[in-house]
Amino acid sequence: MTSRFLIASALAASALLLSSTPARAQDDEAFAKKPFVWRLDEKDQRLPNTKLMKAMDTGFKNVHCARVAASLLAAFAEAAPFFHKKDNRFALFKVFTDPITTEKFPADDYLIHMLHRAMHEGKAPEAWLKAAKELKAKHKAPIDLARLAFAVDGPTLIDSIDFALPVFLQRFQTEVLLAPTVAQASALDRFSDRYLDRDLAWGGLILADIFKEEPPKPKKGEKPAPPPDEDDEDAGPHHYATMLVPQVTPAQHPLFQTAVPEPMRVVVRLAKEQYIDVKKVVLARTYLVHGRFYGFKAGTGQKDEPPMVIDIRDGLLFEERDWSNYGGFADANDVAACELAINDLSPLGLKDRQGIGEHDAFAH
Repeated sequence: MTSRFLIASALAASALLLSSTPARAQDDEAFAKKPFVWRLDEKDQRLPNTKLMKAMDTGFKNVHCARVAASLLAAFAEAAPFFHKKDNRFALFKVFTDPITTEKFPADDYLIHMLHRAMHEGKAPEAWLKAAKELKAKHKAPIDLARLAFAVDGPTLIDSIDFALPVFLQRFQTEVLLAPTVAQASALDRFSDRYLDRDLAWGGLILADIFKEEPPKPKKGEKPAPPPDEDDEDAGPHHYATMLVPQVTPAQHPLFQTAVPEPMRVVVRLAKEQYIDVKKVVLARTYLVHGRFYGFKAGTGQKDEPPMVIDIRDGLLFEERDWSNYGGFADANDVAACELAINDLSPLGLKDRQGIGEHDAFAH
């Protein structure tokens, strides 16, 4: 079996990866020529002065308000690794905000402007992380503190929210594998120039192993190598994570067993500072990798050889959870019982939903 068919098989398997936003596989421009410039609109400027955001500094005495705020922070944290340079679209984890979106409180609107503020400032407010820690400790809120801390530290932006793993594989197939044989070498060079050295966030990868690179032992008669410079990021030794791309395997006949092909591998050279405790990671669980796309090598089709090995550097690992059947943390009852969950983000306040003659709470 050639590498062309192995890649096609891996492409079909990778389509099952958990994706937070629909990838634009047919978009010719996966990356922006210039980073998107963020400018604050009127709602962005009003956000810090809303009652709910002010309570991030002072704390939440009302348990219902605490649950509403935790839902917003949980959604924000999940989106943080996908902050990108291309445009103003976001990965919105509406599983947290849909249950608390009511006529009284536009939760999605709050989340969007929280994202706007963070992108404009280059980081999320430290008060949000402090509030999240308290909400997680007191109310068991499902907030990923590692992702939120990443956002507060001033995250490295990925190049495009559209450059998911299935998109990379699709483009490799169409731009390189389907090129005429005589043109494949030049097609591969153009492909590498276009897609390598990009910051990315790829999720749904299965952790197979984490190991430490051992420095080469000196040969007999040679002097030991000098210790590495601590300020040199490329100086070893490094820790590496081997990740596997989930693949679809056909049902096996009880009498005629067929060989299961090797899965595609993503080898991640981990950054020295991590937001999760890598000593406590669990093998065979899925993780999200945030890092720099350094290289790749397609297989030759030999038996027991993966169809492709992808090299990522400066990698950060984040846990992934399956939210597909999650019903949300807070609901409309919490919004109704929270005096802070009101539409004070809009300059119109409640005017857009009040009838003639009713009192306007924001008129004075």
